[in-house]
This record gives sequence, structure tokens and C-alpha cells, in this order.
Amino acid sequence: NTRIVGKALTLLILDEFWLLNANEQQEVINKIIPTQATIGAYKEKHNGATIKYGKVAIFSTPRNPKLATPAGRMFAKAEHPNEFPEYIYSKYDADSNPLITPEVLEADRQLMTEADFMQEYYLIFPDEGTRVLRSFKESKHIINIDKLETLKNRDDLYMVIGTDYGQSDGNAYSIALYDEIRDCYYFTKGTYAKNRLTRDMYSELQKDIQILQSKFNVATENIIYFGDPSAPELLKLAYIDFNMHIFKAKNDRKEGFDRLNERFEGNPKYGSTIYIDESCKEMIRQWSFAQFKQINGTVTVNYARDILETHFEFIDTARYTVYSFDKFIRKTKIIVA
Repeated sequence: NTRIVGKALTLLILDEFWLLNANEQQEVINKIIPTQATIGAYKEKHNGATIKYGKVAIFSTPRNPKLATPAGRMFAKAEHPNEFPEYIYSKYDADSNPLITPEVLEADRQLMTEADFMQEYYLIFPDEGTRVLRSFKESKHIINIDKLETLKNRDDLYMVIGTDYGQSDGNAYSIALYDEIRDCYYFTKGTYAKNRLTRDMYSELQKDIQILQSKFNVATENIIYFGDPSAPELLKLAYIDFNMHIFKAKNDRKEGFDRLNERFEGNPKYGSTIYIDESCKEMIRQWSFAQFKQINGTVTVNYARDILETHFEFIDTARYTVYSFDKFIRKTKIIVA
């Protein structure tokens, strides 16, 4: 509204802001947020972040996938206060309201879809098919691998490594133990870094391999590597300078994502065939956070933009690991037979 342009707003309240579509939200932000720049700002003492005195408060039930709208991306940033101290959030869900009884909740649940119920009563963002690892549940799949008795005193475990390359946009590796008896992957370690040379990544990887190989008694011949097939020169570097034979990973994105989700869902006997150690914080964040990009309402197989400016490298290393090794071990069994 032109009546607002030119004014200096100290506090802007946007009620039910998620009822606006992404373009309308961006239009509001583009026109109004700059008016708060004239009020001034201050520096946070503990991290040096610049915080405006002018504030924006958004009150709304979440709608649309989290990364699909400007308001959703603001909320996502507020969930990471160390990286984005200028954002804060709070939730007031059905359990916070003393006037809503369990009986009312259960009755209302029967009147709507589960997705609508969780959105309206527990403020869960709808995925609408955009979450990459839709079957990954933090409460189900995050464990303390050191406490697993099934991995102790073994001499038949595999160690499967996935590597993804980049420099300014980051590179990553993940290490998973594979238990052939349970047909299960346990992601135990991984690092992601921007502006890290590939040589430095390989050096770090070898140190982690030595530690885990000794800890879990993994035979050298059972260490298998898969890397980004679009970087053959870096796979060659691993072999020549680091004596690591990295196979080109299978790179069918849709089939790779489907395989990961199938394994997260598991089977009647074990419940899941992929787990991740609780120490892998950034890997867990990427697995939980990654969404597919939407273009004109169509969901693609490319990633939506990450608020931390990663390319979700840990999704790719997991895809390389599971999809490629599933194919590899099946082929090996056939050859042996």
C-alpha cells in the first residue's frame, strides 16, 4: 500500500502472513522492510551480528513447504540461532493451550487428514511431496552407534564411503558401516566444509577411516568408496596420491532418492535399514531439511535453496553410498555364485 511507503516502522505485525503466496509475501517484504533501515541498528556483543531496532513479527499457521516462501525461509533461519541471531521464533501449539482437551483433539483429528491436523494443531509445515528424505524421522533413525551390541566383536562389516566435490560451495564425505546380516547401513561419520581443498578432504577422510577401521575391526578389503561421477579427475587423484580406489557412483537421482526412502521405511523384520549416529549434526540437519525445488507448481528432482548455502552434499553422499553399494554387493554376490 502506497500509504506505508516512506514511513519509518518500528514494529510491523504480519498476521496470517502465510495466507499470501510466495510472490505476494516477497512484494510486501520488498516494499516495507527497507523502511526499518532508517531506525538504526546495533551490534550483538557475543557474535558481532547487526540487529535492526525495527522489528517484524509474523503470526501465522504454517502453510506451504518451509522453503517455498520468504516467511518459511525466515522461520527456517530462526531455527538456527547460531548462524542467524537476528531471527527468533516460538510455537504455541495445541499442547500449549490449556483450553484444548485431549478428547477434543482426538475428535478433531478424525474430521481431517493427518497432514491438515498436524499443520493446524501442531504447526508442522506440509511437505506436499517436496521433502527429499520424506521417510527420515529423527526420533526413529538417530541412534548412538557405539551402544549397538550387534556391531561389536565382528569381522565381517563393510565400510562404505561416499564423496561429493566442490570448493567454494563445499565438499563432503560420509562413512557408513554396512551389516550384511541385517542388510543395514549405519552412518557413523561425515564432514562438510566450504573452501576446502580436495586433498585436504582426502587427508581427513583417511584419518577417520583409520579410527573407525580399528574401532569396528573392518578388513581393508571391505572398505568401498563411491564418488561423484561428474568429477573423474578427482577420483583419479584419490587413487594416484592417496591409494583410494573410488568407484564412480550410480547417479540416477530419482532412483537414488527412492532407494533411501525405502530403506528408511524399512521392512517388517527390522523397521529400518538406515540409521545415523547422533554425533553427525550437520548430516542430520541436511537429511531433515532438504526439499525439492518447485517450478510453477511442479516438483523437480533438484534441491531447493538451503538457508546455510549448502548444496545438500550429505544427501548426495548418502545416495551414492546406498544406491551404489546396493548395486555393487548384489553384483558381487552374482559373480561369486
